[in-house]
Amino acid sequence: MCGHITSLQNTRVNTIAAEYCFSIGYTINVQGKQGFETPHNIPERAGYYICTKDPLERTLPRWKKSLWLKARELLNLYDPDFAAGEYVVQFSKMSSTSHSCKMHEDSKDIGPQYIMYLGNYRNAILQAFDQVGKSYRCFSKPYLMLKVDGRLKHRVLMENFTGIRYAVIFYKMYDFRQPFLAPLFFPPVYL
Repeated sequence: MCGHITSLQNTRVNTIAAEYCFSIGYTINVQGKQGFETPHNIPERAGYYICTKDPLERTLPRWKKSLWLKARELLNLYDPDFAAGEYVVQFSKMSSTSHSCKMHEDSKDIGPQYIMYLGNYRNAILQAFDQVGKSYRCFSKPYLMLKVDGRLKHRVLMENFTGIRYAVIFYKMYDFRQPFLAPLFFPPVYL
């Protein structure tokens, strides 16, 4: 059961209006949800439990498992250490001017994340804000890996958007090797 989008993940998904948005990976939830049996190892996440079952062993469609494997290959090219631990991959598609990504913080993340945008699009711009929420940087380049901290405020501006924009986002809600929250990471950088 833990292979499906959970209520905590829906918090992340509800900030995005897209053609589709789903996640695969090692997620967290409250105790008692089916598949969430391992207590979180970070004190600030006490009360949350992890689904530690490998995504390839879950009841997922074959195409989602294939997507997971391809995403893992991509992540290994940029950060094999990140890929060696538990992580989640979010896939989304925006193809309309009605699509958006509201200002939000990914408060359940435990460290920085990686994002790669794919597709042929214009005018979909990620704004990533600093710890104070005043200074920001803008990012929109497709086919480059971006390291950013989702725990800081961010949003996507979709003014005069055209084309199709896919996003592949790698983030961690848990990593058995990391018993603490990573320091905040700003400014974002292309790798």
